[in-house]
Amino acid sequence: MGLATATHHNGSTAIVPFSGRANLDQKTLTVEIVGELDMATAAALETAVRPFEGQYHRIRYELDKVTFLDCSGLRALLAPAN
Repeated sequence: MGLATATHHNGSTAIVPFSGRANLDQKTLTVEIVGELDMATAAALETAVRPFEGQYHRIRYELDKVTFLDCSGLRALLAPAN
């Protein structure tokens, strides 16, 4: 699992754990998100996923360990589709 640092608009920082793995078929990147996915952490997710966008046919998010999701987080989840 990797860690990404996200800086909140008020200057505070949050450490956001992300982990990713490729399925055996090498067509799907699976990203497990742990904790909150909100305006303080969404940019870190986008930054973590961006380098892989062209390498996989699908990006699958595991959200069962997400404790809070706001519209910024939802936007980050949908960003690779744009």
